[in-house]
Amino acid sequence: MAKTVNINIRIDPETKSNAEKLFSAFGITITDAINIFLHKALMEGPAF
Repeated sequence: MAKTVNINIRIDPETKSNAEKLFSAFGITITDAINIFLHKALMEGPAF
């Protein structure tokens, strides 16, 4: 299993609730969605 780290973010409760509803319709969690976003950003962004 891959090692993971925790990232803490602050977001208003309504946004979190709406995001959970949206992503659950896709069959993914907020954690999955954030991981997808970060991986895509790294693929599209400049190489370091």
